[in-house]
Amino acid sequence: MSGEQQLDPYPDQYTRFPFFVWLNDFGTIQGWLDQTTFQRHVGDVNGDGLNDIVGIGTGGVRVSFGEETPLFNFKRSQLVSTAFHAGDGFTTALADIDNDGRADLIGFGPGGVSVAFGQADGTFSDRTRALADFGPQQGWTSRDETLRLVGDFNGDGKADIIGFGYAGALVALGRGSGTFKAPVLGIADFGIDQGWVSDNVYHREVADVNSDGYDDIIGFGDPGVLVALSNGDGTFAPITLALDDFNLGHGWTSQDEYPRLVTDVNSDGFADIVGFGADHLIIAFGQSDGSFSDVQVDAPQATAAQGWTSQDHMPRTFAAFDLHDTGLNGMPHLFGFGAEGVYIAAHNSLDPYVGIG
Repeated sequence: MSGEQQLDPYPDQYTRFPFFVWLNDFGTIQGWLDQTTFQRHVGDVNGDGLNDIVGIGTGGVRVSFGEETPLFNFKRSQLVSTAFHAGDGFTTALADIDNDGRADLIGFGPGGVSVAFGQADGTFSDRTRALADFGPQQGWTSRDETLRLVGDFNGDGKADIIGFGYAGALVALGRGSGTFKAPVLGIADFGIDQGWVSDNVYHREVADVNSDGYDDIIGFGDPGVLVALSNGDGTFAPITLALDDFNLGHGWTSQDEYPRLVTDVNSDGFADIVGFGADHLIIAFGQSDGSFSDVQVDAPQATAAQGWTSQDHMPRTFAAFDLHDTGLNGMPHLFGFGAEGVYIAAHNSLDPYVGIG
């Protein structure tokens, strides 16, 4: 993977502690074999300001609640809902639909979109139909070919849906009541007809690149990183080339093998790119104009060289511990669902006790 600049020392704003098992749950040893069937998310389910771990298992939805201790920890998971379960035909996302501070479950499955609301006691409501679209019956038959994501594209704090179909990216804005408006074409790009035929090869994400309060589209195409900035109404400006990297030409041949995630790793308000290369993390920092800095080599962490060879079998994501803390606990930490359970590498400004769990 070419074009990388070695950082020495590692940057203060990111992590370089080894992964530690914080919770012996949600791992392959416990039966969570892959992200396709046994989906796992991180979000604040009960609105207490602490992120929780949510898993869609064979019996239903299990949650491991975050708790404030001297070291921060997660409780043993418990069954909280049967609204969704592994193998029921739904692909799920976790996001706040009604802006009440609690994460809700959004499922893409038979008949379209269904939702289950997060409750104050950590459970979820019964599943209800939210939109008769974005399901297999409407042509959205494959998560790889017809990708669907959740973001906030108009800045109202209520989750919206974006689907990458044939004509381009279709957006259904959330009403805040648990339903969504009819999808409209947000941009005639990033779709199958424009060459984005597989998310594994041409990955797409949504995040706020330029810190204007609206989520944008980030696509990893043949030229490099392509960005379409949100107009704030569910539509997007024309795409621009934001960085000549993280593409096939630089060795990023598979999202499953070499994941690229978009998150604000240094908490400056601009979304950054973190790529899991062959043996190191590769970072490009977001900039105010919607572009990214040159890539830089960071920690030898959670990559193929350390045994993390598949995003489907060993998914990785970023999340804070305490959503209300503007200090270190509010920084994004690296979560991984590995063999023995949930691994976490905390932001490197923390003291090195963070692996105790």
